[in-house]
Amino acid sequence: MEERVTLEKRRRELSESYRKPTLAFGRLARNIAPIEFDVPAPDDVFDQWANELEDPSLLYGEPESASIETSAAVAGPGTREYIVRFQSPSEHVDPTAYARVYEPVAGDEALPTMIFHSGLGMMNDSLPYWPEEEYIGRNLAPQGIRVILPESPWSGRRELPGSYSGEPYLAHAPVGLFQSYGAAVQETAILTAWARQRGAPRVGLGGMSLGGIVTAFVIGHAGRWSEELRPDAAFPVAFSTEIVRLLQESTITELLNVTSAVRDAGWNGNTLSTLTPLLRPPSTPGIAPGDIYPFAGINDDATLYKHAESTLDEWDVPDANRTIWPTDHFGVYFHALRGDEIQRRMIREMTGQASDGTK
Repeated sequence: MEERVTLEKRRRELSESYRKPTLAFGRLARNIAPIEFDVPAPDDVFDQWANELEDPSLLYGEPESASIETSAAVAGPGTREYIVRFQSPSEHVDPTAYARVYEPVAGDEALPTMIFHSGLGMMNDSLPYWPEEEYIGRNLAPQGIRVILPESPWSGRRELPGSYSGEPYLAHAPVGLFQSYGAAVQETAILTAWARQRGAPRVGLGGMSLGGIVTAFVIGHAGRWSEELRPDAAFPVAFSTEIVRLLQESTITELLNVTSAVRDAGWNGNTLSTLTPLLRPPSTPGIAPGDIYPFAGINDDATLYKHAESTLDEWDVPDANRTIWPTDHFGVYFHALRGDEIQRRMIREMTGQASDGTK
């Protein structure tokens, strides 16, 4: 096991030097445009995706079962860690899906399980430091919760040649967005079923930023799936549900020139709204409203919580379940990194105990 840990640390160090060209090229790398856009024209999208617009279940519907392969384990700080992989049910993204799994050092397989999706551009365990690994994976696993951190389409091990982690998501907007959501949503269903097969008494789902969006889409679409594929609770963090507005109003899409690239390709409010069936979760939640626990910043102008709030009202999510801070998008992120509100809520709802072991 010690030899594996040494190899794993070295792998991450080498991977970071490869995936962060600014470490080697400094200012030269910063002169390159952040995204190489290839935004499709509206008419082409409407023609190609006509069936999905008519029936979103073609993109977000219940996936077929998949065989999941498991790697050898390595020892983490108070954890046992390994990687799983399987064939993605989506034909629109890279074919192999991966996730890193964190478990207590000792214990049986019948563990409550948390699936947590990272934000945009995360390279996951391709780097020595991965925030979600620290504040979710290695925080919850010693508390008796199995944690699964999936790799987003086109990110980490799933990067496409010539693209960095997550670039196709924005480069091919708006199509890249719903392609990514559809794949991540269906892959979540497969991981949920896998956790239940291992005896998980309860499966939770969460995510930060882009991961929070995926969580919201699972909440909306899971009601049409078989019970074994549906998470029992959801914890969307710094999330959005109004993706059409996100493309037009978000400070992040504006900063990265996504808003202007989409507009230059012929998209406007009316044409984008045509994609609403694929860019907004359904108005009826597939998870019980009382088991949805959102975390957000009231001043979040990146994922636009002010619009997502209307979806929570539509879903009848209780006010007592909502944790809303007087901060912006990155303020929520710092709450996740430096605070423990999110972790305490997850531990209580997944295990029935507070983080100190009390009921």
